[in-house]
Amino acid sequence: MIRLLLVDDYHAIRRLVRRSVERTSDICVVGEAADGESAILHASTLRPHVILMDCRMPGMGGIAATAHLRTTVPQSTVIIV
Repeated sequence: MIRLLLVDDYHAIRRLVRRSVERTSDICVVGEAADGESAILHASTLRPHVILMDCRMPGMGGIAATAHLRTTVPQSTVIIV
């Protein structure tokens, strides 16, 4: 089972992606975050296999958060959208 963390500042986008992904039996959405800071906190505790990251968000954006995640959860793969 692939553990996925969704990161996007738009709730509607996160909801749409969650619904699409949850139709697949081998992917489980373990959490959601609306900004880079929350993504770092969630990733540290949830230890997802994959983080689907929005590039532009208020506060800490996806690029800065991904740089931080490389040291915090190096085992996670980050896909930037």
